Parts: sequence; structure tokens; C-alpha cells
Amino acid sequence: MHGTKEKADAAEGPENKDASPLPAILEHLTAERARLRLPKLRRDRDAFDRLATATAALPGVQAVEANPLTAGMLIRHGGDFAAIAVAAKAAGLFSLEEAERAPDMLKELRARMKHLERGLRQHSEGALDINSASFLFFAAVGAVQLARGRVAMPALTAFWYAMNALRTASFDEARPKDGKKRKKR
Repeated sequence: MHGTKEKADAAEGPENKDASPLPAILEHLTAERARLRLPKLRRDRDAFDRLATATAALPGVQAVEANPLTAGMLIRHGGDFAAIAVAAKAAGLFSLEEAERAPDMLKELRARMKHLERGLRQHSEGALDINSASFLFFAAVGAVQLARGRVAMPALTAFWYAMNALRTASFDEARPKDGKKRKKR
């Protein structure tokens, strides 16, 4: 941990005053602490120690904990972290960058399910959708499990899923591609 003792030693600033600030990603921020990730310094203990010592010397910083293995730095501060970030950038220490947004897995899953739904409706001429196909699948699994004498959990679970799929089905009258109603047989 780098704290007040190191502030006096680091008052002169970091060794890399001429270098551009390192890119830092703000992972977490509260009123009392900020967690940064500095991927370029991963596993570089000496560079991380120098950066942590210099950061501890900034006004408003109470203590700094650095972990070169995770490329993480926890800054405990007593005030406005934005002012600390500005001072760090001016001193050539680090510059905050936007974190890359993680892909929205649910959005991607919904898009794939919509594509699957379209394909199912198209190939079945509107007779099947995801819910009705799920119902048929789980009802068949339940029947097979029941026929095998596995009446306990697997069969009951499959029937539960089948009923749930049936319950949530839209029951909209599906239309073929041409938009006309299908003839009932």
C-alpha cells in the first residue's frame, strides 16, 4: 500500500514526466475510492510501484493499492476523483478512458431466437413457432421418459416445460409469406 509516507518521496513526481499518460479504465467509483485497470502495466511490478507512489502524492489521494498481476489499482481518496484524474493526466501518470462495453448477450440471444422463429414459421408455412415447437419437443421428451418408466423428475420436468411453453404461446393465427390466411383442413 502506498500512503502518506510515500507522498513526501514522490512529491517530485514520476520518472516519466515526458511520457504520455498511461491509458486507465475506470472500473468502479464511489465517494471514497476508485478502482482502475491499467492493462499496459500488467505484471510490471516496478512500473506499477512507481505509478502507485506517484499517484499517492496527488492532492486528495489518501492511499493507493496496486496489483500488477491483475493490472488493478485502488485509489482511496477524500474528495473529488475527477480532480484527481485531471491532476494525474497533467502529471503524465494516467488518463481515464472509456471501458469497452460488453456485448449484450440477451440482445444477441433475442436476435437469434427471432431468426429461428422466422425460419420455423417459413418452413412450416406458419404452423409452428418457437413456443409450439418447444411444447411438442418437451411433450415428446416427457412421453419418452414416461415410457422408459422414469416418472420421477425428468418426465415431470419435461411436461412442466411443455405446459409452460403452451401457456406462453401467442396463439396468433400465423400467416404465410403472402399474408393470406391459411385454409383450415
